[in-house]
Amino acid sequence: LLDHAMEAPAKDSAAKALKLASESQYRCAICMEHYLDPVTTSSGHTFCRYCLLVCILKDISRKNGEPPRCPISREPIKGALITNKAVKAAMIENKVWDTVKVFQGSCGIVMDSDIDKEVIPSSSFRLVLDEQGAFRCDIRWEEAKGKAKQSLVTRTTGTWDIKTGEFAGKAYNTAGQADLNVQWARYRPHHNKGAFPSMRIEKSESKKSTPWEEWTGNFKISGKNLQLVKGRYEPKEVHKQSSGVLLMMLREGNESVLEELEKSFEEYVKETAPKKESTSSFLSSFLSAPREQYSGQQKKAGGLAFSGLWAHSSPDPSNG
Repeated sequence: LLDHAMEAPAKDSAAKALKLASESQYRCAICMEHYLDPVTTSSGHTFCRYCLLVCILKDISRKNGEPPRCPISREPIKGALITNKAVKAAMIENKVWDTVKVFQGSCGIVMDSDIDKEVIPSSSFRLVLDEQGAFRCDIRWEEAKGKAKQSLVTRTTGTWDIKTGEFAGKAYNTAGQADLNVQWARYRPHHNKGAFPSMRIEKSESKKSTPWEEWTGNFKISGKNLQLVKGRYEPKEVHKQSSGVLLMMLREGNESVLEELEKSFEEYVKETAPKKESTSSFLSSFLSAPREQYSGQQKKAGGLAFSGLWAHSSPDPSNG
């Protein structure tokens, strides 16, 4: 895979991709639902980004030095996974969403464990809500200044009662970078060792469970938008991962509403996001004694400073 040029599907295959997507009724062959964030492989087959990444990661975890392959054609996947805007436009033109409500969204999280309270933003996304109140969306996360985060795409499904605003969902994360050439270079050493600890593939399969997060909150009307109030995310089936504040804003419509939505989301974040902790709170953490709920090196280290201080003190202040 590293020998291939980084490129989107060739122009002469665009028509083929549109034809195949139309023949599939714009449904992903993996989840059997309409595409959320459609990406097309070099063989012309289109999938949801999240679904394809799950297949890719499981594919490369079971092979010895071979690149991932398209789930349908089994041809090697080349280059970058780029959202197929032509397929997205065709879905709107062919009114595949007529029986559901479609919202554009912006999202962000603030980890409880982050002293600086930095907001980790997502790319804009599409949320689909059916008549029974079930929703689904795929979210790509970013770092500051719009740089794509290298390791996370989240699929969230659940229920949203428009009348009461109550929102509850399960979020499943998968590792994956926009450029598969870079991804393969990064994960190949792990593969050669026969382990993918950062992706938890072996752990999840052996325990017959998949790590997920619980997303909760309540949507309130704010002008033309809906903004999440008291939003939270809580990791499940995962240890030593921080919970935190969930920020989200939605507006019904197609992508033409995104520019206004993103401006409103910025204001919403400024007003709603948790603020950086005070200096005294930081110093308390910095100088803290070892805590019993930590283990190994974390317990030995105690606070961020004086790693050996509490080891030589008697008695241990954390024991009262």
